Amino acid sequence: MGAIDVLAALAKQLTKEYAQLDSVELWNEETVRSTLRQIRYYKESGLFETEEDAQITYRAFDELLDHLQHMAELGLKSMKGESDLVKKGSFQLFVNELILGNNTYILRLDGKTYAYINYAVLKYLATQDPKFCVNLHNSFQNLVTRSTLISKVGEKDRNRFFNLLREEAIKLRNP
Repeated sequence: MGAIDVLAALAKQLTKEYAQLDSVELWNEETVRSTLRQIRYYKESGLFETEEDAQITYRAFDELLDHLQHMAELGLKSMKGESDLVKKGSFQLFVNELILGNNTYILRLDGKTYAYINYAVLKYLATQDPKFCVNLHNSFQNLVTRSTLISKVGEKDRNRFFNLLREEAIKLRNP
């Protein structure tokens, strides 16, 4: 098994585990825009072997948006094509137009709280410091109260949000 196969299997396992965890997530357009910019950068830099590889990546991104919208509609996480019999985590997706995307994670597991804060693009600062984690969690909850829930409810807002993301995808792939 080559390195790419190992990474693909690991990514699939991580996604499967994520799909079983309950989560409350706070997004805005920037959450997705940064991923699209990365794809465009790789395309413009000639890092895809072929133009078709870039188009396959864009189509996979479109399918991901469709799947995320479906999960938000149900309020449940899943892997694409997964059986309804598989345990699914709840998915509470909130949208806030004013926050800046920073990929901060707060994980509560086995009575402990962990915080992971993104810095320097691909690096994370991790801490279990109780004061810091409580403060971060309280800040997150404050943002949630000022945000719009689009999971299970808010069909109009959910459709508007995902349509905006699709429009952004079209703009960024065809500058």
